[in-house]
Amino acid sequence: MKQKKVWLIGAAVLALTFVVNCSEKKSAATNALIVVFVSGEPKVVKAGAESPLKVGMVVSVNDIIKTEANTFVDLQTKGGSAIRVKEFTTITVSKLAEGAETSLKLEQGGLLASVKRSSAKEEFKVITPTAIAGVRGTTFSVNVDPFENKSTVKVIDGKVAMAPRVAALEGYTAEEIKADPTLSKLAEIETSKEIILEERTEGSLDPKVEKQVADVSAAMIEAKADNKDATKGIEVKAMIASFDKNEATDVMKKEESEVTQAEMIEKSTLITVDADSIEELASNPQDAEVTEKLRQERDSRQEQILKQIEDEASKKGISSEKEIKQQYAKLEALTLNSGEVVRGAVVAQAGDVLIFHTANGVRRFKKSEVVSQDFAQ
Repeated sequence: MKQKKVWLIGAAVLALTFVVNCSEKKSAATNALIVVFVSGEPKVVKAGAESPLKVGMVVSVNDIIKTEANTFVDLQTKGGSAIRVKEFTTITVSKLAEGAETSLKLEQGGLLASVKRSSAKEEFKVITPTAIAGVRGTTFSVNVDPFENKSTVKVIDGKVAMAPRVAALEGYTAEEIKADPTLSKLAEIETSKEIILEERTEGSLDPKVEKQVADVSAAMIEAKADNKDATKGIEVKAMIASFDKNEATDVMKKEESEVTQAEMIEKSTLITVDADSIEELASNPQDAEVTEKLRQERDSRQEQILKQIEDEASKKGISSEKEIKQQYAKLEALTLNSGEVVRGAVVAQAGDVLIFHTANGVRRFKKSEVVSQDFAQ
């Protein structure tokens, strides 16, 4: 589908680490990320070689997932946590250890995650360059907007602890950090400026602070690469002085944020499948029989959700374009392959299916039927 209204998410300028308590299992066995759905043509880079992502594939440590326009991929862990990698996004799988730590590095773009709460011993992290967010069993989204130089964490339900992250510290051992007063002070910043985001709130770094943290990390990494003392730079001292002066609320911004109908619908379409199928595919990647079973199960659940969305939209009794615009805060025009132009609003998109509310009722289209999608007057 050629879509003219494209929301570019672009290169990440902020990094966020989400620490999620999951799984009751106490072993540190290898975890798995299984591809349960793809839309468009997402790619995976394994050992430097790029190939299409397919349902049933296992995504491993150091694999890179890339999505472009009108493309996304849904992943699921053995523990039942679900992740949607949205369009224009690049993520790298940093760690996968069941009962220990699962980490995804968000380089650019956005994702939606629904993480199951289990024990406090398993962590689930989403990492981007200048902040740390610890998630305690929740549904949340992460987005990076390069045009506003702003990255945000939005909590749909649950709680997230968010704090600055000095990425350069990861080049040092715990012993080195403890032995160096400046490194210790930088490490302290990551905990002393923490704020808690509850559901229906949004968090971000103050833009000036965000730039400062990024500049300090870059300067430290460059100095260390040149075998210089990375903690002696003016940038480092200035940032420490600035953080000492500011309260956490002056560093991390927290504000109320309405959870929209569209976000709730997207949450409902982040579908998980039977744990046995995930376990089987983790042991036998892309097993044809198990993959087909997974695909059928997901399609069945998606159909139930789509039917529910259609029924709820139909009950609104909308009969004019004015009412559509009032209800959905937009009016769109879909141009179909047949040449027909349909006016209304997209209520939901689940995979390759669009639910579209018109003045004459609710209609369903496949993305392959749509040539363009534009705002209408």
